[in-house]
Amino acid sequence: MVFQELKRQMGKEILFSDMEEDDLQAVEDSDANEAYDLIENEFRVLPYTVAVRDDALYEALAQLDDRDRDVLLLAYWLNMSDMDISDETGTPRRTVNNIKRRAYEKMRKILEGNGYGANTFFPKSGA
Repeated sequence: MVFQELKRQMGKEILFSDMEEDDLQAVEDSDANEAYDLIENEFRVLPYTVAVRDDALYEALAQLDDRDRDVLLLAYWLNMSDMDISDETGTPRRTVNNIKRRAYEKMRKILEGNGYGANTFFPKSGA
């Protein structure tokens, strides 16, 4: 479930205010700051913010309507099951599955039209 993953990640996080001076300097000296600059392409989905680092994928997702994009982001980026998405959105599970399949096909066509294969970004099953 997505909440277990978020809880696991939160257990590994440390606040900058809790870091030792040497550790802060190491972060400043590393290329880690550049990684934060790369995260520009974000979508809000329910209470979540989902970063999409690939520009081509971000542009393709931006072409979808909100509902289709939200379902894909919840399913593929946040690894939520159809039932989890159904619970979060109040949409029947079968409807979620249908939206996900249609949205996947739309994404596949957009990506192929831009010279990419859908399997470059998504699993082969697509659903």
